[in-house]
Amino acid sequence: LYQKLKDRQILEELDAFLSPLDLGENGLTLSVEEGPPDACSYPKNPNSYYDGQGTLHLCYAWFYWLEHDVAKEYPRSPDEPFTLKSQGLIPGFTRADVVLGGTVSVTLHELGHAVFDLLSIPRFGREEDAADQFAAFFMLQFGPSVALTTIKGTYNVWHHYNAERR
Repeated sequence: LYQKLKDRQILEELDAFLSPLDLGENGLTLSVEEGPPDACSYPKNPNSYYDGQGTLHLCYAWFYWLEHDVAKEYPRSPDEPFTLKSQGLIPGFTRADVVLGGTVSVTLHELGHAVFDLLSIPRFGREEDAADQFAAFFMLQFGPSVALTTIKGTYNVWHHYNAERR
């Protein structure tokens, strides 16, 4: 997974994408790492997080979960419909939709937390909801094709997450 992310140059691409943001004197550090078990572990808690200290941590557990659980076709009988309890790849969605959407959405969600913190931006309501809205807003700015891919992938991620916990 490390080599795949390194070859894909995910940090370099994210750095270029985020470069127009002025996040103050110290800016933001992006890190792809194993992460502490309470914050990101597979399979119990695949996640990524902003630490409140200026670092956005993208955890290997998140990428592993996307590739090995969420973007996977689970066996169903031919007459079995895909329901709220069905895990994995939604029919008509691709693995690329899920991996890209899941990567972009978690990065932008955690970036939302960082922006709120580093720029002291007030929020109405729950911070998690505000970070989700921040991510969705930015995904919709990518243009129709990329926006559709990232939103579909994000939807698949959260559908799987909810089905997994039923």
